[in-house]
Amino acid sequence: MNSAEEYRQKGYEAQQKGLYEQALTLYNKAIALGGATPAVHNDVGVIYEQMGMADKAEWNYLRAIGMDPAYLPSYTNLAYLYRSQGDIKKAEHYFEKRLERSKGTDDPWAEKIRRELLKMDPQKYQKYGQNTKKLDENVVKEKRERVYKDFSLDIVRAEKHYQKGQEYLKEKEFKKAVTELDRALAVTPNNPKILKAREDVMYQQAVETIKQKTGNALQDLEVGNVKSARQEFQEILSTIPESNPNEH
Repeated sequence: MNSAEEYRQKGYEAQQKGLYEQALTLYNKAIALGGATPAVHNDVGVIYEQMGMADKAEWNYLRAIGMDPAYLPSYTNLAYLYRSQGDIKKAEHYFEKRLERSKGTDDPWAEKIRRELLKMDPQKYQKYGQNTKKLDENVVKEKRERVYKDFSLDIVRAEKHYQKGQEYLKEKEFKKAVTELDRALAVTPNNPKILKAREDVMYQQAVETIKQKTGNALQDLEVGNVKSARQEFQEILSTIPESNPNEH
């Protein structure tokens, strides 16, 4: 049986692929198993917002904050949600709340939020108009760090799917192996190791299929069913791979 954390991880993977309904189902399973955390409700809120269901998104963001007022991402998500709805007062409130909560911390979003407030009301937030050069440098640094972090997480996720695919291959569960390798390629496209592994799975699947069809054809010949045997051999010819991915 999957644990709450496993359902959450699967939900995140589905969310990254844009499979929102599937992601919600998995997140709800995580919640049902005791995995209701601010982060999970925040992720659910993001999905509902992407699906255009603002009320449910708002409820989950507020739920995340209610569970842990120190959980910062939902303040920002609420602010952006309200701003997209034209409710500037509420947007400012939650941007300010995040700044207030992040005091004394190394919050990478702090400078960006100051910029958002400055754009929304230059006169009211003119104090944030200073040190714009430093602000720009921080934004660039934050973007680089986020890209690196996302890339690192993708590598880890891809490797997990790759290893699972190799396990399925050993058990000759070829379809499951291909599914896992395709999941790995979804987060690290053109990864040569995974591409080669997928080719190897397809090759071994073809070999097993040929073995089965050859056995069926020989049995047909033994009982005099020549037509069926001929059909099996024709299918074998169309199944034979053009090359062996392990040949050098």
